[in-house]
Amino acid sequence: MTTFEKGGGLRDTDSRKLGYLVGGGVEQAFAGGLSAKIEYNYIRTPDVETRSAFGTEKTGIGSQELKAGINYRF
Repeated sequence: MTTFEKGGGLRDTDSRKLGYLVGGGVEQAFAGGLSAKIEYNYIRTPDVETRSAFGTEKTGIGSQELKAGINYRF
């Protein structure tokens, strides 16, 4: 859990939250040991609690990642 302190500081109380990751990708081989790949991941951590001068709030944190790469196999 991350909480906000007076003066704008940020404090981590070292608790763990459960979340999930959903993703998929493709990879295509080419001549000469080369291949190209692309991958998409969606990461979600629901019900993360934050505290500020205005009170406590639970919110979900989500993130999206798009990865691309080239591989060489020898």
